[in-house]
Amino acid sequence: MEQFHDPREAIRGLQQILINNTIRIGFLFGAGTSMAAYLTDKNGEYIYDERNRIKPLIPGVKKMTNEIISSITEEDFNKALDIIKEELEEAEEDERKRENVFMLENIISSIDQKIKVIGQGELCGLNKERFLRI
Repeated sequence: MEQFHDPREAIRGLQQILINNTIRIGFLFGAGTSMAAYLTDKNGEYIYDERNRIKPLIPGVKKMTNEIISSITEEDFNKALDIIKEELEEAEEDERKRENVFMLENIISSIDQKIKVIGQGELCGLNKERFLRI
């Protein structure tokens, strides 16, 4: 018996799954997928950055981290973030990775760890209530 792939049959099977509202469907997207969505103006034309590249709708983690950190204006928060940056860089043994260790995921993890252990004291010049506001 000869076996072959019939794309029409695959499409019919997918349609049956999508029609049935009792079957849960999950999608797994890889890192960087959100960077494939581009920013457009009201006419649908792409918006370009200073290097003449199409701007992504959602910025990359590094740019997002820089934008968020630069928006923090309170002096004590900036001092705490400087200390966290130092700690993260010192903890990274691989010199090539050290420059990229100060990213949102690591910052949030560090703050979360500090909140768990701070108790009634202070860390990085902040008490627990101030850490919760960062």
